[in-house]
Amino acid sequence: LNRNCYYYRECPFFVARREIQEAEVVVANHALVMAAMESEAVLPDPKNLLLVLDEGHHLPDVARDALEMSAEITAPWYRLQLDLFTKLVATCMEQFRPKTIPPLAIPERLNAHCEELYELIASLNNILNLYMPAGQEAEHRFAMGELPDEVLEICQRLAKLTEMLRGLAELFLNDLSEKTGSHDIVRLHRLILQMNRAL
Repeated sequence: LNRNCYYYRECPFFVARREIQEAEVVVANHALVMAAMESEAVLPDPKNLLLVLDEGHHLPDVARDALEMSAEITAPWYRLQLDLFTKLVATCMEQFRPKTIPPLAIPERLNAHCEELYELIASLNNILNLYMPAGQEAEHRFAMGELPDEVLEICQRLAKLTEMLRGLAELFLNDLSEKTGSHDIVRLHRLILQMNRAL
């Protein structure tokens, strides 16, 4: 909710964040520094920053762990997430219709978009299953970390389509944030929370 929250000025998190902007020296562990660098929200501008790292030999492991991501990419899980997202968009359109309707928010277009995403993830699952032993959890590392061309093409298309959904969610979030004064605040904040989780 950020500044839209009634308790924004008193919130310990935001108070600390404001105070850190005026601090001369900040002592933090490696993981916090990595997280702050990733979000670009807590640390001062790099040209105004002198970063001293103690125990620097730990930095490669901490950096890898900070940037590491994992996600479930099974087709059924993806279908569930896409259905949830579609319902959230429908709720936004029904209860808090934006002034200008994004083309991707039109139900037919959104459904076609999500269906293409689902088909791509199902194809990716089928291809990746060829590399894994049947019926057991395993890990596979591609030689020299290079994905086969077919997998790479699918991943690039998935990234593009997913980015379009993220953009749609962000558009609705911004629109919802502007409507806090003219709508039922409880319903609005519930929807904002759900949309944030969808991002």
